[in-house]
Amino acid sequence: MKELWLFTRQFPLGRGEAFLESALPELCKHFSKVRVIPMYEGPGAVPLPKGVEELRLWRGQEAFAGLGTKDTIVRLPSLLRLLVARGAGSSGHRGGGREAFSHARQLLRKAADVEARLLPDYDPARVVLLCAWMEDWVNVLAILKERHPRLRINCLAHGWDLFEARRGSGAIPFRAMQMCAVDRVLCISEHGLRHLQQRYPEHRSKLAVARLGTADHGAAPWAPAEALRLVSCAYLRPPKRLHLLAEALQHVQRPVHWTHFGGGPNEAALKAICATLQKHVQVELKGSVPNAEVLAWYAAQPVDLCVLLSGHEGVPVSLMEAISFGVPVLVNAVGGMPELVDARTGECLPAEVDAHTLAHWLNGTAPDALLDPDFRSKVRTAWQERYSAEATYREMAGQLV
Repeated sequence: MKELWLFTRQFPLGRGEAFLESALPELCKHFSKVRVIPMYEGPGAVPLPKGVEELRLWRGQEAFAGLGTKDTIVRLPSLLRLLVARGAGSSGHRGGGREAFSHARQLLRKAADVEARLLPDYDPARVVLLCAWMEDWVNVLAILKERHPRLRINCLAHGWDLFEARRGSGAIPFRAMQMCAVDRVLCISEHGLRHLQQRYPEHRSKLAVARLGTADHGAAPWAPAEALRLVSCAYLRPPKRLHLLAEALQHVQRPVHWTHFGGGPNEAALKAICATLQKHVQVELKGSVPNAEVLAWYAAQPVDLCVLLSGHEGVPVSLMEAISFGVPVLVNAVGGMPELVDARTGECLPAEVDAHTLAHWLNGTAPDALLDPDFRSKVRTAWQERYSAEATYREMAGQLV
C-alpha cells in the first residue's frame, strides 16, 4: 500500500475543513500511512485517527514569511516568472502589485522548505500527494515540479478555490499554472467539473468527480411537535444569506423553533433581525460549535428540516450530515445543491428565492409532506447510496492510487 501526503489549509486546527474528519478514517483503510501537512495554524483542534501523522512545517507567522532580501535577489528570475504566471487580473485585489510580490516571495520560500524537508522522502512509486484545496499548496508543488518532474500532484476542488466569479477580482491567481502542473483534479461536484471542462478543455483528461461523504451516526430521533423545528449550520458571512431565513420568519404564521450553528461577522446583524420576530418564532443562535457537538446534537434532538439558502455553494457537507440522520433539507438551486437535494431528500427552491417566497413555502403544506416518517427513511437511504463516507472515500482512494 502507498502512503498519502495530505496538504491542508489548517487542519487538524482551524475551521472550514470538517469534511476531513470523515475522510481520514476511511482513507486510512486504503493507505499504509497518512501524513497531514497543514500550511497555517488556526483556533481549535480535532484529534487525528490512529495511523495519521501531522507534519507542521511552519509555526505561526512563519507561514507568511517570504524570501529574505539576499535570496530574493538570487532568485529574481524565478520570482519574475512566478509574477507572470500569476495571470492577468488576478492581482487586482488585496493590495494589488505589492501583495502579488509578497505572495510570490512566500510561495518560493515555502517551495524551498518543502524541497529540503519533504522531497528527499518522496517517491511516486510509494507516495500519493493530495492537496485538499486547489490553492497555495498546488502553487508550491507546481513550482517544485519544474525542477522535479517526477512529482505527481492531485488536488480536490470545491467552490471558492474553483469558481472565478467568487473572487473580488474575477480571477484566481496562478490558475493556468495550476492546471498545467496538476495530474488530477477531483471536483466535489458535477457543477464544478463542468466549469473546469468549459474553461480548460485542453485539460479534460485530468478532471474527474470525487464526492465527499459523511460517517454514519445512525438515524436521528423524531416525533411530531406543534412547532416546525428548523436547523441551519453555516459560517455567518454574506454569501450564506442567513438573513433571508430570518426575514422570512417575520412573515411565517405557524409556530417555529429555529436552531443555528455557526458564528461569523454577520452574527450581530442576524441577532438584530431575530429580535424583531414574534413570540411564536423562537430562535436559538448557538454560535461557533465544534463539528462533533453538532453531530451529537443531531443524534439527540428531533428536528424537522435543515435549511441552507446560499448565494453560491459546492455540495455542502453540513447538508450531507443532516441527510445522514434522515433529516430532510430545504435549499435553493445554486452550485452543486441540486446534485444533493432532489425529491428523495427534500425541496430545492429557485436559486434567487426571496424572503416572501420562502415565507409562503413555510406557511403552506409543503413542509408537512417532508415530516412523514416514511419520507425521512427515504432521505437516509438516499444518503447511504450517494454520500456515505465509506463508499465515497473508497472510490476517491481508488482514483488516487
